[in-house]
Amino acid sequence: MFVPLGASSASSASAQNPPPPVIVAFVDVSLVPMDAERVLPHRVVVVEEGVVVAVGPLGEVEVPRDAVRIDGRGRWLMPGLADLHVHLFSTTDLLLYVANGVTTVRNLGGYGAADSVLALRGRIASGEILGPTVFTSGNWLDGSPPIRDINTVVTTPEAARREVDAQARAGFDFVKVYETLTREVYAAILDEAARVGIPVTGHAPPAVGLEGVLESGQVELAHAAMILRAVGWDADSASMARAADRVARAGVAVTATLSMAELAFRQAGNPDEIARVADRSINRYVPPDRRDFWRHQNMFAGMPRRADPDLRTGAVRRLVRALHEAGVPVLAGTDSDVGGQVPGFSIHDELQNLVASGLSPYEALRTATAEPHSFLAGVLPDVQPFGTIEVGRRADLLLLEADPLADVAHVERRAGVMVAGRWLPESELKTRLDALAGSYRN
Repeated sequence: MFVPLGASSASSASAQNPPPPVIVAFVDVSLVPMDAERVLPHRVVVVEEGVVVAVGPLGEVEVPRDAVRIDGRGRWLMPGLADLHVHLFSTTDLLLYVANGVTTVRNLGGYGAADSVLALRGRIASGEILGPTVFTSGNWLDGSPPIRDINTVVTTPEAARREVDAQARAGFDFVKVYETLTREVYAAILDEAARVGIPVTGHAPPAVGLEGVLESGQVELAHAAMILRAVGWDADSASMARAADRVARAGVAVTATLSMAELAFRQAGNPDEIARVADRSINRYVPPDRRDFWRHQNMFAGMPRRADPDLRTGAVRRLVRALHEAGVPVLAGTDSDVGGQVPGFSIHDELQNLVASGLSPYEALRTATAEPHSFLAGVLPDVQPFGTIEVGRRADLLLLEADPLADVAHVERRAGVMVAGRWLPESELKTRLDALAGSYRN
């Protein structure tokens, strides 16, 4: 059952969206607020109309008589996760994100029409359909020839300014720059974006160079690997530390996309690995035509095969550790659905990669909770607070059966997910996922 972006289907698993109870209380839970590395035992968290309205010790916080009570004994409550690099493909992706505890996403170029993402965002915000909170860029801005045929080509400063203005007027949150832009056109994009007040994210175009990007006002690099491409894949620790310090001084955030890098290096020029990724059982939750695309039109198939792909993955991990130690805001992002990245599920690979880079479980989870809020609130107006569990924050919450600060894999041991105040027990999420997979089989 493929439902394109912007389409509507009453039978869609993501469209079954009964109104939430007004008040929900998590009672006697171990609280992981993500404002510091701590667990607060025997807490009560009260949610009303999609916002946390009370947090405190059991016995000190009054639970409203009409609240739906969620038993928190022997369980942990933490903020929902954010994936700040996704590519929305269909409305059925939304269920995959929510079912994996991803309650905030940032779309950086979808495979549907760009304006359909804006419509989708509005339908989620209105409560018409179930999904994570969506932030989005407009379509990729690229030069000639573009890396992808679907990219928006701008070859003159005048055209670049017009496109930036159009995206800002349409209501996109970001402008995304891509690979083949000339230095002159890139400069026009950044200048116009500053004039109209829309932040710029994306790649480091080779014609501009890493240093040019860091001096431009671009607020973020969409992949940590972009930095290694500039400083050298065989860069030693000292070189990585210098590069990380330069990024920190420029005030530029970096989305790690480690799980994407790992998939890319392993699949490059390797048909056996491409087939293995396309045949994973987890792919039962994505439309069959997307599985076929990953198998037969995989963007990594034409790349040179790596003799030891894990060496490059290790290099990006070491760079991410250097960025973190230098104080660069490192953000969790997976680049789903590129090259076999299954929406929602891929966030767990990303968290494991961040820990493999040398971050603690708490530090890895910060990249998907508190840090995304800090970054978005720093570059966008009127961002509703999320990412920690405090009074006044959006009620995006994960109830877990094990302590996530002991092991990030425990984030997959969910008792349920709350998205913008809507409580979904794990049994309901599994039923929805099974129905979605069944619709593809049928």
